Amino acid sequence: MGEKMDDEKILWEGKPSMKTILGKTIGLIVLFGLIYVPMWIGMFTNRSSNNTMVWVLSIGFFIIPIILGIIYNYLLVKSYKYKITTDDVISEGGVFFKFKRRVPYHKITDTNIKQGPIDQLLGIYTFSIQTAGTGYKKSEITFIGLLNPNKPEEIIQQQIKKVQKTSE
Repeated sequence: MGEKMDDEKILWEGKPSMKTILGKTIGLIVLFGLIYVPMWIGMFTNRSSNNTMVWVLSIGFFIIPIILGIIYNYLLVKSYKYKITTDDVISEGGVFFKFKRRVPYHKITDTNIKQGPIDQLLGIYTFSIQTAGTGYKKSEITFIGLLNPNKPEEIIQQQIKKVQKTSE
């Protein structure tokens, strides 16, 4: 999976903040809440289905996926590693399916920093890198859960300028 060259130096390394797990957990709770709350309201308002076993099962089917989701997201977030080297930007991770993506500076067309509503509450950011082949909506590499996305963006922009100067 794309090994490091001998003369390549690491300029920055990072991992997602553990706050990312909290953000993903909030997302899971909202998603399952949208599915189960209307069902629970219907069960509560319909007195004929006052079956304790149905309530226990429905709450179990709400809690178990959330617990499994928290465990999976924890493992996933712990697996992510981000590197910026003198030659490439690298992202790797994965739980069941491992990945490693390397993008050389001459292919980078744009960088973006975004922060959704939950990210704003948690103080984390998503930093993404686009190449000409990925288009506007899709990123080639994404660093999730960064506390300070400005540092990697600054380093990448400096490296892009160096590559552009050497190619002129």
